[in-house]
Amino acid sequence: MSNRTRNSRLAALEQRIAEQDQELARMRDEIARARDREFPSMRRTAQCPGCGGRRLLHVTQPTELSHAGPTPVAMQHTVSFWGTPRSYGPIEHFVCRACFLVESYVVDLDGLEPDGTKIRAIDPPPEAQASGGPFR
Repeated sequence: MSNRTRNSRLAALEQRIAEQDQELARMRDEIARARDREFPSMRRTAQCPGCGGRRLLHVTQPTELSHAGPTPVAMQHTVSFWGTPRSYGPIEHFVCRACFLVESYVVDLDGLEPDGTKIRAIDPPPEAQASGGPFR
């Protein structure tokens, strides 16, 4: 094999390696951006994460029908001793007008307490012990 052939093959390999290095750097940047990205909610971005649509409805006080008539949609409803209905955890909706995806959010948690049955609290697991192991 001549020097000229070797040099051209070497140059071609070096070019391929340079292109692959650039692609690797681009992919690493893309992965880093994906890790840093928050969930793309309609509430935060005013854009549907399902279809990308920007024509939304924001239902600030949805209602549902109860025996007493229209009632605010909430996480929990109770009736006081005197028969007065109470709602806790009012909800709002964001609706995409293109694909009909709905996102719901609790507006306020006041009065909404976990009871272990209908409302259960889910907490993160306790941190690992700092001692470095399970033994004392």
